[in-house]
Amino acid sequence: MLDRLVLSSFTMFVCTVVLGCLASQPIVLEPIPPVDAATVSQPFKVLEPEIKVTPTITMHSGENCPPCNLWIERDMAGWQRLGWKVEIIKESTSSRLWPWYEVLDGDGLRFEVDGPLDRAKYERERKKVLGR
Repeated sequence: MLDRLVLSSFTMFVCTVVLGCLASQPIVLEPIPPVDAATVSQPFKVLEPEIKVTPTITMHSGENCPPCNLWIERDMAGWQRLGWKVEIIKESTSSRLWPWYEVLDGDGLRFEVDGPLDRAKYERERKKVLGR
């Protein structure tokens, strides 16, 4: 019991000395400088893209390609009436079957379509890119 009393007394003595030394030093508070409004962080603003993407279809075609010629005659004008830019690249060789298309739609999505391009294929490939 005496050991505990001595230990407690010693602990209280050390705490008093340490805290007394810290408390004896004056604490100097300095005023906070005014904040310049130009340096204050502003919340992020969502900006709408200013650059308008022109929807573009690039058709890869070969010489004497009946499905390519049929799409050009029958479907190309319809896409152009809807505001699409259509480019045709005639290739001499390809590792893919003709026609195949590179599509850049108005939202900036890029994807490829194999075979003659129609609205259903366009929608299906676009949904794949969007993950739907």
